[in-house]
Amino acid sequence: MIIYFSNINITKLDEFYIENRIPPNFLKEVRKYKKVLDYRRSLVAYYILYEYLLFNKIISEFTPVKIFKNNHGKPYLIGIDNCFFNITHSGDWVAVAISNAEVGIDLEYNESFDFNEVIDYVLSEREKIFFLQLSDSLKCETFYRFWTLKESFVKAIGTGLVKSMNSFTTELWSNNICVTGERNFKFFELPFYENYSFAVCCNICDNIENMIEVKISN
Repeated sequence: MIIYFSNINITKLDEFYIENRIPPNFLKEVRKYKKVLDYRRSLVAYYILYEYLLFNKIISEFTPVKIFKNNHGKPYLIGIDNCFFNITHSGDWVAVAISNAEVGIDLEYNESFDFNEVIDYVLSEREKIFFLQLSDSLKCETFYRFWTLKESFVKAIGTGLVKSMNSFTTELWSNNICVTGERNFKFFELPFYENYSFAVCCNICDNIENMIEVKISN
């Protein structure tokens, strides 16, 4: 698995060039976003994915590339075997995970708020017990660790938030973080910029080969 990440404010983004560079079906996905920030982040993500496919000779510039989405909205590449991807974004950052097996990825800025308003919906009973015992100084970071781990899991298994976040337990307190009773997936928590939480959920046999920052220039 390789993880690419990019800051759209640092990136010198020639939107017209990228719009004409990526396949029509990629651009169709990008244009579903109406807000400028969402559009730009999606455009960069699909550009990174396309250049990866070209660079690794998985496709040529003449290969028609299509995207299929499952019933819960998870995207897949049609006709390209053993190539899975997942996209996340937060603030000015966008990240893309590309693997030969199912993968989920989530990046979140650690913005403080009243966590008591949401913990019943996000955390399982065991997670709540662990969380509520923490000092206030640790709660913000820990909440987002839980969130990114759980979000990456539901993205990896392809259900998205159709699967209630509080319906499963992420054993953050274990030496090897896992979902209770789940043996097919594992987690990585990735180092990133200050005040961000970054998690990947992948097949138990998968590993991260590289993590690369992409700076796009004209």
